[in-house]
Amino acid sequence: MTVPKDKTLPAEELRCIWMTAGILTYRLCDRDFDCDSCLLNAALRRHSEQSGASGSGIVSQSTASPSFRELREGYLYARNHCWAINVTGSLIRLGFEPGLSQALLTPKALVLPSEGQRVQRRQTCLWIVIEGGTLPFESPCTGTVRATNHRLIENPHLLLLQPFDDGWLFELEVEESFPKSADFLNVEEANLAYASDQNRFQIMLSGVFHTGPPRVGVTMADGGQPLQNLADLIGADKYYSLLRKAFPP
Repeated sequence: MTVPKDKTLPAEELRCIWMTAGILTYRLCDRDFDCDSCLLNAALRRHSEQSGASGSGIVSQSTASPSFRELREGYLYARNHCWAINVTGSLIRLGFEPGLSQALLTPKALVLPSEGQRVQRRQTCLWIVIEGGTLPFESPCTGTVRATNHRLIENPHLLLLQPFDDGWLFELEVEESFPKSADFLNVEEANLAYASDQNRFQIMLSGVFHTGPPRVGVTMADGGQPLQNLADLIGADKYYSLLRKAFPP
């Protein structure tokens, strides 16, 4: 089934993650993202695995939704939107994938782990300060911090501008073989998992605008400043609250 390009989905409708990823032209979710029990999801995943075995996966960087800003091949991705790549030997580098980085809008500061600090898998080890609150994030691996990106302290916006390059977070010397398949996703799997979080976040934002007109403060006509982003429009506290609900730590 196709849908005209100019068709606008009602705010309460949930896009299927395969639609958000650009694989299906039009498909709505009626399971509240309970993908594990969805027969369509199971069929498409089987097709993806079979196609991947022949060298042409169903989901690729070229077909993924632009909101993901092209996840890179050769990287592995954690469920909490962190990427990981092997630097040398047992040393890996960690960062945030572009979709989450863009959702941060205007990070004010970062609290990174200390060099030499030992962190456990799923242990909160860094915090991002944004307008409205502080976001905690967990390490996807167990290991010892060997380096941190000090440039982020002076310029947190590198997270948004160069999430795979100068916006990396820290380097970890892992204590076991990397990667563990249970801890990380490949590009195809990450595209689908991140699509669900992105779509949920968009639905939450849409719901805010359908609960009534936003509060209007000082306007341009009486000497105010123009709104810069969604957080300015719905309020920093509300935006932070939705971000916490949509993205895992």
